[in-house]
Amino acid sequence: YGLTVYKGVPIVFFDVMFFADGSFRLVDKKHFFTSRDQAFFLRQEPDILLIGTGSKGLGGDGFSQTTVDFLYNEHTRRGTQVIILKTPEACRVFNRLKRERKNVVFVLHNTC
Repeated sequence: YGLTVYKGVPIVFFDVMFFADGSFRLVDKKHFFTSRDQAFFLRQEPDILLIGTGSKGLGGDGFSQTTVDFLYNEHTRRGTQVIILKTPEACRVFNRLKRERKNVVFVLHNTC
């Protein structure tokens, strides 16, 4: 709870965005994503956008309330799959997708 370790780097408290190329950056800790946030994620041109909603699933609002959805991405002119899961399950899915060499962007909420 509140700790993310990525490639041996401990990240305490902050939410993190993992890019398809393996890089990452700290992002604002928030429970609701605005249309501006969503547009930023889609500009990264992922095939899959994975949202980790925290250990209790209280983050990630602003997207459809279904676990799996698709959004039209005007940057790629095709659909982007959006998967929303509690963070522990989202981490397992992210690791599997990366092993499968999928083009995935992962936004991880590491608390609540």
